[in-house]
Amino acid sequence: MASLSKRQATDSAIATGTSHELVNRLNQSKSPYVRGHMNNPVAWQIWDAEAIALAKKLNRMVFLSIGYSACHWCHVMEKESFMSPEVAAILNKAFIPIKLDREERPDIDDVYMNYVQATTGSGGWPLNVFLTPDLEPVFGGTYWPGPHSSASSTLGGEGQVTFIEILEKLRDVWQTQQLRCCESAKDITRQLQEFAEEGGDLEVELLEEAYKHFASRYDPVNGGFSRAPKFPTPG
Repeated sequence: MASLSKRQATDSAIATGTSHELVNRLNQSKSPYVRGHMNNPVAWQIWDAEAIALAKKLNRMVFLSIGYSACHWCHVMEKESFMSPEVAAILNKAFIPIKLDREERPDIDDVYMNYVQATTGSGGWPLNVFLTPDLEPVFGGTYWPGPHSSASSTLGGEGQVTFIEILEKLRDVWQTQQLRCCESAKDITRQLQEFAEEGGDLEVELLEEAYKHFASRYDPVNGGFSRAPKFPTPG
């Protein structure tokens, strides 16, 4: 019981974080796709050492959104969610939001696409992944409807989760179960790294294990990925 209390106290302490007002830094990017989000109310950061250091300093989860200029659903999600003051308020206060062009950093895109494909059984763009400050993946997916989107009814009917609901869930998980969350992220990262060293295609057993590992603890959509629209996928 004492160890449990100590763990809960540690979670509470490290989840407190530091108040910090983020500023949109996309004017520093050379990517036209990334710079196209400069006027979003989301205080987007670029992928660099400064953003990662800030995530560690403030003890916040990173929200990494990867897309490209010709991606239809990337633009839909920008309009529905990244232009939403409601979404921006949560992202700016509880996360470190980073926007990245997959054509500029295909190496990073590959790493997190492998994770999303392993844990959800599918992938595509926009590629959205929640990461620990050490950049280990906690939860990911592709397009999620905005808070006032009609996508719930047109893409899967009643019960389609919205992006803002996912943000609220992940924010709460990070505040109340941070150590457990980091342990799970390290575990799945280790499994994927071990597989990558061996080479070959991901086996069904690993896919199932990875999916169950996260869905049992941190899947706020409860299987909602099966209702997502079709996306361009890695070839």
